[in-house]
Amino acid sequence: MIGGEVMTNANEFKAALARSGLSMGKIAEELKITRSALWSKLHNKSDFRQLELIKLFELLNLDTWEKRQAVFFAGEKLNDD
Repeated sequence: MIGGEVMTNANEFKAALARSGLSMGKIAEELKITRSALWSKLHNKSDFRQLELIKLFELLNLDTWEKRQAVFFAGEKLNDD
């Protein structure tokens, strides 16, 4: 992944999911993965692929780096250099 390992913030993901109006089942369907695979990725047991992240940004309306970072790059700090 660009910028390092993706660590999902479950609470921020749940908030973004609620705002989107989509269900976990619909998200899994759109990503073409099982609900079990989505659960594993959301709980940092396996990694999201780059194309999955791009699709999630679209589905969850995460249109700024700050929104994306809050959900998917928990614990990472932006390098201001």
